[in-house]
Amino acid sequence: MRTVPSRIVLSLALLLGVTLALLMLNRLPGASALESGAFTQQGQWLDGPPARTGGSGRHELQLRVNEEPQTLIVDFRNSGVVGRYQHRLYNGSGRLLEVYEGGHTLRGRSDYFLRHAHRLALTPGDYTLVTELESPYYLAPPTPILWPAAEFENRIVRSQTLTLVIMGIFLGLAFYYLVTGIWRRALNDLLYAGFITGNILFLGTSQLVFRDLFGWTWFHLSSVPILFSNACYIGFVMLLLSINRQRTPRLFYAGWAAIGLLASFWFTAWMYPNGSLELARAGVAIFGLYGLVAGINQALARNPVAYFYLIANVAFLLPALVSISVQSMRLNDMLLLEQLGMMAVAVEVLLLAQVMSYQIGRVYQAEARQRAAQDHSQLLTNLAAQVPGVLYQFRMTPDGHFDVPYASERVHEMFELSPEEVIRDAASAFGRVIPEDFPDYYASIEKSAHELSPWEQEFRVLLPKQGLRWRAGRAYPEQQDDGTIVWYGFINDITERKRIEEKIRHMAQHDPLTGLPNRTLFVDRLNQALERAKRNNTGVGLLFIDLNNFKAVNDQQGHQAGDRLLKKVASQMVQDLRGSDTAARLGGDEFVILLEPVRDRDDALRVAHKVLSNLRVTHHINKCDYPISASIGVSLYPEHGNDVDSLIREADTAMYEAKHSHTEDIRIAQPTQDR
Repeated sequence: MRTVPSRIVLSLALLLGVTLALLMLNRLPGASALESGAFTQQGQWLDGPPARTGGSGRHELQLRVNEEPQTLIVDFRNSGVVGRYQHRLYNGSGRLLEVYEGGHTLRGRSDYFLRHAHRLALTPGDYTLVTELESPYYLAPPTPILWPAAEFENRIVRSQTLTLVIMGIFLGLAFYYLVTGIWRRALNDLLYAGFITGNILFLGTSQLVFRDLFGWTWFHLSSVPILFSNACYIGFVMLLLSINRQRTPRLFYAGWAAIGLLASFWFTAWMYPNGSLELARAGVAIFGLYGLVAGINQALARNPVAYFYLIANVAFLLPALVSISVQSMRLNDMLLLEQLGMMAVAVEVLLLAQVMSYQIGRVYQAEARQRAAQDHSQLLTNLAAQVPGVLYQFRMTPDGHFDVPYASERVHEMFELSPEEVIRDAASAFGRVIPEDFPDYYASIEKSAHELSPWEQEFRVLLPKQGLRWRAGRAYPEQQDDGTIVWYGFINDITERKRIEEKIRHMAQHDPLTGLPNRTLFVDRLNQALERAKRNNTGVGLLFIDLNNFKAVNDQQGHQAGDRLLKKVASQMVQDLRGSDTAARLGGDEFVILLEPVRDRDDALRVAHKVLSNLRVTHHINKCDYPISASIGVSLYPEHGNDVDSLIREADTAMYEAKHSHTEDIRIAQPTQDR
């Protein structure tokens, strides 16, 4: 433990250096991803930027579209915390073209989930976008900016996924520690759950999660939960680091003084709501600095939990101070300051969960040593019952023999084996790991033994009753005098987390209406198919499909009827496809089918005729008959192109030729040499 202070200094220096580097880079203008030869933009504040304590602002953005018609996205950079806004788009002669409205206080979504973003379809020419803002407070000046639609839609998926994943983590941990706090009667767990809940309320509001999912527009005092969260955090730190009146009186009274100050902020925020966010900023600085001082003090006092807590606190404090102090995000125009703050809190929450797990492990070890002579086995059982998952001790001798001296009762939940079975035969637990994951699982144990580094691994097990489940393990090795290595660790169930991650991945890669792959996933599969075709000297086919008469259904029966029809069409389209083929929806009534492999054009045409036959159905909708058919364009690799863009382009061209020919429904692209 004598090396703890030097480790603290090293960790602080490293984290401080990284943060200063980020701050310096953030102030460099750099090359913007938004600069494009297709359009130029230049913005300025006419009235503003507005103060953090709220008010109105007026911004003007001059835009020139230089080339062919462009689809652009207008969104805010730096911050999306704005009560209400209105964009007015004028052409070069000053005529008003479009008006777009939104904000936290308005129900309904913008064109993109979790963003104040709107699509602009513009022809070449000069435009002026005038934006008026009004909000009770601002995190930073929400500055309007234009993105190319393709780039925005590609990057927004990561932003949305980041927000939803972190919110999911917060919800799961808040519920878990609330339940454990109630059942264990542990005030520390309840305060930690309160800390996370306060952040959920603020981030769910500022990140538009509550508005877009539930239609909640409560905004004016949404920063007040942060003040509650800050007070909970200080109480949590006092309990975690064993700060009390007898041993650490100064820190004890300072903690209560900080809690009292934050409580006074609550009433101030109700009386002066425009300043509530500024009070929340001050609250973050107060609890962060208190945690830093308390952590350093207790680490110097040889409290091992304090060392790990200090790393978690600094990892949160530096980016958090950045998020509450800077006014502009120049490193990444897509990243908002509130997202930076959310990531800082996520780092804090996850690291503190590890600190609490470490603390529980230390309590287990200390009490086990104290009462080993009295009732060692029963003590371990009682402690292990409080931990989500199985606690165990794993031992490897210098000759490679291994055994499990101890496993808690929850080994039955994790592996459907009794503690006695695992202690008697450690290989019985290894046998539950599925063959695909076992090599990495075993290699991670060997690496931990060789480097004496913590063992961490996620793996799948196949259980007789529960079936396939995900497990996550973590253990700390200790090398004994005779060379034997002993690990102390735990394994818990992460099946639900993996299910949520897979669901999020599926949502990002599939069309929400039909369930078919979207353009992003289709292009990825087509790229992979082309790589395989080049290696194996085989062919690839592409069908570009556009529905005929679909517009009549949409116009006459409404979009709901059109959506039902698209679902039926998607189901009919895949009826005769092989398992290696892929059907995807590009948008509207346009679909594509990847055929892999194909021998020749007759192969592709045969599938095209089957698809066309399946789609030629008369649909009876609201007492009206609508005959639906399709126009199909066919392109082949390598006859019509060697890459994704050329194959899609040639198939699209062939489809339009078929649609306008009025004599055929299927047309194959012309070979490259014939053009």
